[in-house]
Amino acid sequence: MRKIFFTRLLLIICSSAISALIFLSNYHSLMNTENITTGDGLSLKNMDELNLIRYRDPATGKIPDHIRQKELNFVSNLPGSKKNLKSDYEYLQSENWIRRGPINVGGRTRALAVDIRNENIILAGGVSGGMWRSTDAGLTWLKVTAPDQVHSVSCVIQDIRQGKEDNWYYGTGEAYGNSSSISGNGIYKSTDNGQSWHPIMSTVSGPSSWQSQFDYIWNIVLDYHHQNDDIIHVATALGGIYRTTNGGTKWESVLGGFGNSYSYYTDVAMTSSGIYYATMSQQTVGENNNSIVKGIYRSTDGMDWTNITPQNFPAVYSRIVIGIAPSDENQVYFLAAVTDGFGKVTLNQIGDTLWNSFFKYTYVSGNGAGAGGIWEDRSQNLPSPTNRRGHFNPQGSYNLIVKVKPDNPNVVFIGGTNLYRSNDGFASPENYAWIGGYNSTYVGTGYQVYPNQHPDQHAMVFMPSNSNIMLSGSDGGVAKTMNDMADNVEWISLNNGYYTTQFYSVAIDHAITGDEKIIGGLQDNETLFTNSYNSNSAWKSLTQGDGLNCAIADGGSFIITSQNSFYQPKIRIWKLKYDLDGNVTVKTRIDPIGASDLIWLSPFQETPRYK
Repeated sequence: MRKIFFTRLLLIICSSAISALIFLSNYHSLMNTENITTGDGLSLKNMDELNLIRYRDPATGKIPDHIRQKELNFVSNLPGSKKNLKSDYEYLQSENWIRRGPINVGGRTRALAVDIRNENIILAGGVSGGMWRSTDAGLTWLKVTAPDQVHSVSCVIQDIRQGKEDNWYYGTGEAYGNSSSISGNGIYKSTDNGQSWHPIMSTVSGPSSWQSQFDYIWNIVLDYHHQNDDIIHVATALGGIYRTTNGGTKWESVLGGFGNSYSYYTDVAMTSSGIYYATMSQQTVGENNNSIVKGIYRSTDGMDWTNITPQNFPAVYSRIVIGIAPSDENQVYFLAAVTDGFGKVTLNQIGDTLWNSFFKYTYVSGNGAGAGGIWEDRSQNLPSPTNRRGHFNPQGSYNLIVKVKPDNPNVVFIGGTNLYRSNDGFASPENYAWIGGYNSTYVGTGYQVYPNQHPDQHAMVFMPSNSNIMLSGSDGGVAKTMNDMADNVEWISLNNGYYTTQFYSVAIDHAITGDEKIIGGLQDNETLFTNSYNSNSAWKSLTQGDGLNCAIADGGSFIITSQNSFYQPKIRIWKLKYDLDGNVTVKTRIDPIGASDLIWLSPFQETPRYK
């Protein structure tokens, strides 16, 4: 039974890897990844090459068409599959499945929202872990995405119109990931306050990725001013802004379009008075890598758009995110990544040069263009402290947010790897607080994370009743602060049972029958260890960064792990000895001397076991 259990566990992990690969097989044909990096020197080209080598058809050298559907069909016929089961609970109860965790670690979270009627109800979505719902302010969680639904949640929004608050929407598909991107398939809607979901069928495409503009969704906005019309705007990848006036029965393109000549990164936001702002990246995936519709736009009806991009805006830019000041909606902030040669120069952990920009816009009159709006370039005030880990770093366009405190238009929060707060909207240099991500006080080698908060910021939500209380979504799940204005902001982890971590690999001791040890390499959540069948037991960390491949020696005498590194070589391999509680007692590097340019998730092979 134990052998069958772990065989199926490995099948699940392989299934997740193949799911990510479906994106890569299409993505690789669309985009030249030679020079695309995550911002920390990790090449997507190398990752593409590894996955192609691992999963291609030996006869053709290519990833087979419709492989995702074939995979699902195969898995659905395995013993204990979810095909004939109604819930995760039934699945876990079938064939003696035991959830092992990690109960104490959350995964990459881009979707985060609070019910405006009841702040104890929180919805959070993992980019490969589905939608989760808490009714006790994040103390516990229940997964609400059905087994046969798309789990790659990228954004979520509530309909706040009176009488329609039970309606929620989430978008799917992560178009740009740090280690892999994950394909989506449309928009999902809930009519019972997030307890169950169903797809909006007009947004669902075929089994292959990127057949539709709704395969990768950056953001969703609802028009709250028309009580009887369900007007929705969606910001899509390799496309633009799409609009429906009937809840998704029919859609139309209102800015940009779908195809290789259109923006890879987009965003859309709306004021409480019904004014829209949208951004379209200069970067696309076409041969000229220059979108035919780009820049910053404003609209009074969501249909007709005015280009308000300032004349001094960078010529090169990827993702631009929008932050509207709720207390003065004429003030809007725009944070732009990869503005090569323009804006503020910062450094990442290995010393690579980064260019990013930050602008404030104040609407004055008319359509907002020209003299109708005032632009201020505040790029030079982006954070760049002495500690290099504190430099503003969006890792390409991977982690990028800007939010304005609801009761003060000058209090602005921005996120890259770290989270920062400025009390004057970054109007003056070095006038900010470093409040999340990496630990701002740590000065040793390697790094430490900010207590109970995690690097790589993706989402932020203020509590409706008190904007000093704030939630954050990051690569480490969900965290909460009771005072976002404190000199030293303290965080509370809300990851108890929020099972959204992403495993690259898992390993057990093959030589000891009934051994309880499991180790796993996780996306941005290190290599974790457990030595207990108790699912409520916390897992411990063995390494830092992304935990990649791992293995336990027969008899458990030592562990082999690999991880990404901020330094050369980018991938490092370790031999670890540990005590019964998973505390590392000896740690030795064993990657080849002089190695360089190791591919992401570098595989290693144990020597054969001879019995």
